[in-house]
Amino acid sequence: FPIDINRADYEMILRVPGIGVKSARQIIASRRFSKLGFYELKKIGVVMKKAQYFITCNELPTQTVNELTPIGVRRLLAPKPKKKVDERQLILNFADDE
Repeated sequence: FPIDINRADYEMILRVPGIGVKSARQIIASRRFSKLGFYELKKIGVVMKKAQYFITCNELPTQTVNELTPIGVRRLLAPKPKKKVDERQLILNFADDE
């Protein structure tokens, strides 16, 4: 990593966080016609917040996963913590259940 999105094979594209099977297939099919950039990848359905650090193309910034610290990579890829709920708090349901 980082991989060039316009030249990488299907298996390497699948390894990029933020790119799924459907998006990888569309990338392979689309790059036959023109070079892909940031906006084309976003239209395809790539999660650019995660993928931009693992891929290169003409329009992406130069900071890659190799330039991030391990804590920065973990913060980037780990799911955001959900809102904490106090277990001692009473929850009332006001729905009309008749």
